[in-house]
Amino acid sequence: MALKVSDEVLKISTVGYNGKGDKLEPEAKPAERRLMLEVDTHSGLNGGPKIGFIPGEVVIRSTAGEVADGLKNPCWSCRAFNNERAQKMLKYAASEIAAPNEKTLATEIAGRLIAAKLADASESDKRFAGEIIKTLGTCEALSSEKKVYFTLPEGCCPDFARGKDKPDGPYKARDKAHGAEGSKLYDKVLRVAQNKR
Repeated sequence: MALKVSDEVLKISTVGYNGKGDKLEPEAKPAERRLMLEVDTHSGLNGGPKIGFIPGEVVIRSTAGEVADGLKNPCWSCRAFNNERAQKMLKYAASEIAAPNEKTLATEIAGRLIAAKLADASESDKRFAGEIIKTLGTCEALSSEKKVYFTLPEGCCPDFARGKDKPDGPYKARDKAHGAEGSKLYDKVLRVAQNKR
């Protein structure tokens, strides 16, 4: 099976005030990012010819500032993102030699995706959770000997990894092209949040 993003829609609230009547800064305006997904389906449980796809979507609700940060520095474009390591860990967790506490890794991750509303508990959405797991990577900058930090390719550095001295956290672009494109997207999202199209 393969998972692909067929479309993406970003909505940013144009309302300049919160529920208490306080003025919102552009970065604090509510935002919603929708990723339309397609998962290939096959004629048999263990493969067979492709017969179509199942549509689905992931909805990420946050603020315009968080969306801009995510588009500026997505994990997939960072040197620290390691899909290969995550997949090796998940494959090991599913093996016969894994300890019982290690065998639950994929189940825990799928459960967290479902709980976070990245997928709900229907059968087709469980398949999406399984496909989303295949895109996960580890963040080598945030992982340690004792704890491995998993992230989605569309994710970005979490707030706890940022600070005044490191506003982008440990993010390091794979190359200059990724850095330049991310900066353009960041500026574009904040212009929309400021009602400057």
